[in-house]
Amino acid sequence: MAALLIPKGTLEAMDKRRRAFLWTGEESCHGSKCLIAWDLICRSKRHGGLGIKHLQTQNICLLVKMLFRLYSQSSPWTSWIWREHADSHLGSVDLGPHWRSMIDLLQLLRSQTTIKVGDGRHTNFWHDIWMDDQPLATRFHALYTHAIKQSCSLNDICQRGLSHSLVPRLSTEAQSQLNILEALLQQLPLALSQDEIVSKIKCKNGIISSSALYHLQMSNFQTWTQWEYIWESKAPPRIKFFGWLLAFNRLPSRVNLHKKKILPTPTCEICSSAPEDADHIFLHCPLASAFWTLIKITPSISTLSMLQSNSLVGAPIHMNNTLFLLCCRRLWNHRNEVVFKNQPPSISRLLKCCSQDAKLWAHRFKQADRSILPAWLSIFSSPLSLL
Repeated sequence: MAALLIPKGTLEAMDKRRRAFLWTGEESCHGSKCLIAWDLICRSKRHGGLGIKHLQTQNICLLVKMLFRLYSQSSPWTSWIWREHADSHLGSVDLGPHWRSMIDLLQLLRSQTTIKVGDGRHTNFWHDIWMDDQPLATRFHALYTHAIKQSCSLNDICQRGLSHSLVPRLSTEAQSQLNILEALLQQLPLALSQDEIVSKIKCKNGIISSSALYHLQMSNFQTWTQWEYIWESKAPPRIKFFGWLLAFNRLPSRVNLHKKKILPTPTCEICSSAPEDADHIFLHCPLASAFWTLIKITPSISTLSMLQSNSLVGAPIHMNNTLFLLCCRRLWNHRNEVVFKNQPPSISRLLKCCSQDAKLWAHRFKQADRSILPAWLSIFSSPLSLL
């Protein structure tokens, strides 16, 4: 992935295996088992995903890092490339499909780097950022549209003069920009040293960081407001994953299964009075309402898509989110026991299971967090005396 642009079909085949492993643990799976779109899963947790690598973006970032080495390191490969491009215009010679795919990434590289001018041989006059904070093609766009050769090196322009690379007749605006640019070039003495490329983002050993570039490319999404509530909790990883599905309403509730035409009706099997979606199971079902009432904790939200730091009223503030995920997980397990094992609904059994989970989870907590366990056990054990 660091040397070749991977074909789209190959990436799709790899993603197919990765999706199957995530949702089923097998080599392949039916599309109905994929509960959330893969593009969303590949986003960071801050943006609503799981942080799984987006292979195409990762491939591009590694190739950009390879291009960066072309400007910053000396090797047989870089020497051959610059020898083939004798006029210092990368892309002037077609070196095959692999090289064409690399050239297509030059714009991304230029957007994240600047050039410290030396002899100007490896600096693209119009497209590299070597003067101020934007390329000349943008700053002097009217003049750029009159250029005969829109890709040439800074050294060529300084040697031959800027006017020789332009059409004979210029517009008024282009002529004005030409006068300004020529005045700036007169103040630019070229050195004997080679041009130096400088990254705007994090570098490692003088080389642009593909990891930093990847995170930059994958950060153009709106922040998911629930991400801290779920992923910063102290719950086990599988419970965080459960909470992630819960917040997106992707659990296999009867409403979701009915939409997929797996079940004939979406009605809740416990109360038989309302459609069974995630909000009903954990907030509005009579069983859930009785559970929250008995433990004297009230959810302050009407829908699970609004999870926030104060989602539980009456619970200890410390690790509030972890307690909420514990209760939701137990409500889900209790619902499954009623539906699939034909066990009767039982608040007493539900409370005892919550206490058992709290004790097990406490072994995962840091020593400073374990002090919350007695308060949690009191919450679940006190109502048992009333039943």
